[in-house]
Amino acid sequence: MNLVQEIYFVIHFILTTRLILLSYLLKRIIAVVPIAFSVIIIISLMTYIIPGDPVDQLLGDFATLAQKNFLRSQLGLDRSVFSQISHYLYSILGGDFGTSLFYNKSVQELIGERIFPTIELALYSILLAIFISIPLGSLGAKNKGTIIDHVTSFLSLAGVAIPNFWLGPLLILLFSVHLELLPVSGRESWDSYILPVLTLGTALCAVLTRVTRNSFLENMHENYIRTARSKGQTELIIMFKHIFKNACLPIITVLGLQFGVLLTGAVITEKIFDWPGLGTLFIDALSNRDYPLIQACILFFSIIYLCVNLMVDLSYTCLDPRIDLESKK
Repeated sequence: MNLVQEIYFVIHFILTTRLILLSYLLKRIIAVVPIAFSVIIIISLMTYIIPGDPVDQLLGDFATLAQKNFLRSQLGLDRSVFSQISHYLYSILGGDFGTSLFYNKSVQELIGERIFPTIELALYSILLAIFISIPLGSLGAKNKGTIIDHVTSFLSLAGVAIPNFWLGPLLILLFSVHLELLPVSGRESWDSYILPVLTLGTALCAVLTRVTRNSFLENMHENYIRTARSKGQTELIIMFKHIFKNACLPIITVLGLQFGVLLTGAVITEKIFDWPGLGTLFIDALSNRDYPLIQACILFFSIIYLCVNLMVDLSYTCLDPRIDLESKK
């Protein structure tokens, strides 16, 4: 094979790979449309089933019937559910997600103000879990059946079993009330991140430790590991150069899925620590029967899940070139 043929095959490979990637992305993006449409319909129907009236929340108990009817007409709540859902879908197609009934602000603006604290909390929790769970999981796999393995398994099991709504107040009582070391709530300084990150990252750390241990164990007795040992490579190099690279796929899968869970499941943790994120905003919207804000928050959470799953699928091809996107279409 001469130089021209080699260049031709390299260019052909790059173009083919890019076409497959673009085709895969296009199909996944197209698949998001009916999913998002279904989510909007289900959210809208469930939102209007929620007991309570947003007009009562806005005007209070002493408002007259005429005042309530006038405000209901102004907000478009006097129309049928089908009419309201149709109007909402039409507004979304135009890029308008509505105006909050309680805050009297654009829903996009409210979500834009709260999204960064939630993403920040989720990223710090994932970093905490990575720095703790991967060394613990690999240590447990390396010392399978020993006291070290039993301790790491017990810690991971305890982490999964402890719920956030119990761990959060417990940490507040210990570090904020009794020891007076950390703030109770808010997002004012660096130390206000510690307790929410610990609360949110504990369960993820436990799950990731078990996944890391099992994934390491599956790869420790493969032929390429025996070959690496026969070449005289140290156990540290074998663990983190050979085994870790091949054990990454399940770890990346868990991290991707748990990132979506952290963004959407941080509702309780954010409420406990009065964290100014999307979780607190969503709880307040539910309390106020703020229909446009409830719909937008759930739709945003759903889109995050879809995007994270897509990024996880794409990361597989970077970690393991043997995975073919064509088979995932």
